[in-house]
Amino acid sequence: MPTKSVPAAKTPRPKLQSHLRAWRLYRGLSRSELAARSGLALTTIDKIETGEKDFTGKTLGVLAVALETTPSALLSPPNDRADIWSVWDDLREQGKTDEAAAALRAIRDTSSKE
Repeated sequence: MPTKSVPAAKTPRPKLQSHLRAWRLYRGLSRSELAARSGLALTTIDKIETGEKDFTGKTLGVLAVALETTPSALLSPPNDRADIWSVWDDLREQGKTDEAAAALRAIRDTSSKE
């Protein structure tokens, strides 16, 4: 009796979008500036950052050069400060600078108590 072959489990690919935005902000770049530096279309940057589009090895390499890092480094956040500043940038873009300042003060106050 023939046995059925079971396909090997695929290892999930790392999610670049979760860190691309942090790296872009860490380098102080807008999406448009990253697109210009990398030679990728702005829509490609947007889609990778939002998870609508996956990345290829070539795309990862181009983004790494544009962000002055290595391809493997893009698979993890640059540091915690980029994540904190992304909160500021999100709220600022929405015209909520008072809320952004309050969030940063809360982070500062929490970390000073530790």
